[in-house]
Amino acid sequence: MKKIKLLSAFVLGIALTMMFSFKSNNAGDEQKGLGKVMVIDGKYVFTNCEPVAPYETAFQFKTLVHGRGCPSVQELAEGVVESANKKGFPYDGVIVGNTKYDLAIKFK
Repeated sequence: MKKIKLLSAFVLGIALTMMFSFKSNNAGDEQKGLGKVMVIDGKYVFTNCEPVAPYETAFQFKTLVHGRGCPSVQELAEGVVESANKKGFPYDGVIVGNTKYDLAIKFK
């Protein structure tokens, strides 16, 4: 009888340890990087997303994509990097904005 109680306590302890060792992913938990960002000419291009790492705005600029009809995401990203490069200022990546201007950013 003593062995059964000891065995059941041991099994219960293992079960509780395993149950609490797994971390649940709640909505309030910090978001993890789940994707891979596009890189063009060594610059990070964020389209329909924004970086998780802290950053500051280096400068704003306007991207003009003329005569391409409805460009693909790749063509749009290349046009954004080309427009940012014309400014001549240092930057690490760009955020393609849904507003009038796109942002060139530098990571902290």
